Amino acid sequence: MSQTHAPHTPRPPDARTQRAVLVPPFAFFAATLVLALCLAVLNARYGSLNLLPGESLWLPATIFIVVYAMLLNGHLLRAGLALPERARIRHLLVAVSTLVAAPVLGLLVAPALNGLIGAGPERIAVVRVAGIETSHVSRSARLHYYARLDGGAAPLPPGRYFMGRYDEAWEPPATSAPPLQIVQVSVRYRTGLLGARTLLEVVPAGVGMQ
Repeated sequence: MSQTHAPHTPRPPDARTQRAVLVPPFAFFAATLVLALCLAVLNARYGSLNLLPGESLWLPATIFIVVYAMLLNGHLLRAGLALPERARIRHLLVAVSTLVAAPVLGLLVAPALNGLIGAGPERIAVVRVAGIETSHVSRSARLHYYARLDGGAAPLPPGRYFMGRYDEAWEPPATSAPPLQIVQVSVRYRTGLLGARTLLEVVPAGVGMQ
């Protein structure tokens, strides 16, 4: 006489387990955001988040994202999602949290780590500019300046170089005519911790650098 067994239905996690597995994805993202903000504040004083045109941090950024996902997955395994029937919810939590954290890791944490610590000496190049571009600071009449360099600006790659506001240092008075014409700029840069060249400062040639 054969016996039939009812299919096994996994018990839903209790309230304590639910808290243990739902809090870490938010906590991991929050910690990543706090780290990025702290590094950005330090870079404002000691380094720079700006990369030279053409430089990329895709490899270290990818590594950071993979490590984030692995750490979160390991934490959720220890928190009560190790059973096979709970793998789907674990994978979903890891995927969502990693997807949200990826831009922070790639666009803030990686450049901030690269710019905060130099892996080589600072260098200064004085080059001719192909043009000066401006854009208005958000909710302000002040301007941000950009030096556009062409292919003749070796050893620097061509592209758009952020100059900042420099209100007191060299921004022309609003009533000045004709407007300031910048022919050459001094570009201060260095190789960062993660291998990408970081733009530290760009000022018109002849203006003292900090």
